[in-house]
Amino acid sequence: MHWKTPLTIVLVLFLIQGSDAHDLKLGLFECYVKNDQLYLQVKLDREQLLHAVTQSLPADSRQDDFEEAIFGYIHQRLALSFDMRPVHLTFFYIEYDTDFIRLRAKITNHDPDDTIHDIAVHITCLTETVAGQENIIQFHLNEQRRSFRLNKKRPYTQFTYPNS
Repeated sequence: MHWKTPLTIVLVLFLIQGSDAHDLKLGLFECYVKNDQLYLQVKLDREQLLHAVTQSLPADSRQDDFEEAIFGYIHQRLALSFDMRPVHLTFFYIEYDTDFIRLRAKITNHDPDDTIHDIAVHITCLTETVAGQENIIQFHLNEQRRSFRLNKKRPYTQFTYPNS
């Protein structure tokens, strides 16, 4: 037997075994301005979020109850403040696809024309139920972009946003 044959077999077995074993455990949070309004968009793994939310819902829950439970789950595990003032989120959109649940919220208590200097964010979405969960938060404000990776060991960050 040629030396390449065992190597090829090992590589194929490794790829087959590893294809399901390395699911990306990532939540995406994006804060941005559009049409003179501040928004937060959230994208989380559908299966993991459904599992986390359904643990606290009665078996006979309706679709509206379920959506409110998802919004409540995010509210309980996300704290965001601009210039030392807590941000108020009003969720208005939810979309389910095969792999993800996407949510959108308006930030209702901050004027998008005001320059934001200091930002603090605390995210624990799925970190308590999914081993290795990472949450990326991106800010597109003051004509600048900033991104941070938060997880169970580091759920919080605070920073001064650069002026444009």
